[in-house]
Amino acid sequence: MSLFVVETITIFRHYYVIDCESAEHAEDTVVMEEAAELDQKCLGETIVSTRAITQSEYDGLSKESFNSHMGDKMIHKVNYNV
Repeated sequence: MSLFVVETITIFRHYYVIDCESAEHAEDTVVMEEAAELDQKCLGETIVSTRAITQSEYDGLSKESFNSHMGDKMIHKVNYNV
């Protein structure tokens, strides 16, 4: 079997409710991350690219990830014998 890296972008819609004098101030409050979000909804995931990699390349990617301690456990193996 081969290893592939699939890169995606996930888009979320967020709602914030801001009590202020203008829409500009409301937007600034959100941009400055000063407001808690009321709600969020995932609008979908889009595949950006897919490429084959070697085990050595995976080892390099793995070392840079926040899951580096998981090693090969982070490789999802497709079960074709279902």
